[in-house]
Amino acid sequence: MLKLDLKKLVTNRLVLPSIIVVIVIWVFTIFHKHQSGSQKILENTLSFWNVLGSLTVGFLILFVTTRLFAMDREEQVEEVIHTTKLGRRTLFLMRIKTATIFMLVIILLFTCIQLVISVRIFNTGQRLTLLTELSLWQQTITVLIGTLLFTIFTALICDSFKSHPITLIICGLFFGLSYLIRGSMIHKYSLEWILEKGFFSFLIKGELFRATSIDVLEIGILALWYSILIIGMYCLNKHLRARRKEI
Repeated sequence: MLKLDLKKLVTNRLVLPSIIVVIVIWVFTIFHKHQSGSQKILENTLSFWNVLGSLTVGFLILFVTTRLFAMDREEQVEEVIHTTKLGRRTLFLMRIKTATIFMLVIILLFTCIQLVISVRIFNTGQRLTLLTELSLWQQTITVLIGTLLFTIFTALICDSFKSHPITLIICGLFFGLSYLIRGSMIHKYSLEWILEKGFFSFLIKGELFRATSIDVLEIGILALWYSILIIGMYCLNKHLRARRKEI
């Protein structure tokens, strides 16, 4: 089942061209102003997750998750799955695993490109310092955490409402909030602060550990908020399935 689902995602006619287009745009943007020097190239390389990378990951999560959870209806096995409690739970977890593995490969691909470009623009004597000072591994870990949480959240919404448009509207709206709200203009721990950092794009941008000093209180509040969000969505999912008399 895992290999079959992964094959369906990889062979989809939209996924690979989209990734190639993003990589081409990214590399072109990096080297478009190569006269600015190696430091500018490095900054552009490391800022990939700020907009282009995080939007790409968000789009792919929405596409992959809704695609996986649409298979039941397309293959006309939805009614059978609803009557098998353990089978349905196993299938749900398997699809979360499939989406996570697929996104893990994509994120590692982008990270490897970041690393290769960053190392190539420096001479041998500077590479060790570069690799020890780069926050690539911190960004990657944060992006992976955000990807996993957003995948679970999207899967729960899709499974709860059985509607792709509703899933895209809810998840797309929440995910896009941080791109509309200016963080420098809001008060910390306010409602606007939650709207900016509380709906996954903040993590997928790799911003959690980007500050010079780690704010433990901020990390604690965000961890609590994301836990409430996921658990609340899980409870809503169980309630809606019970109302539909799904096991």
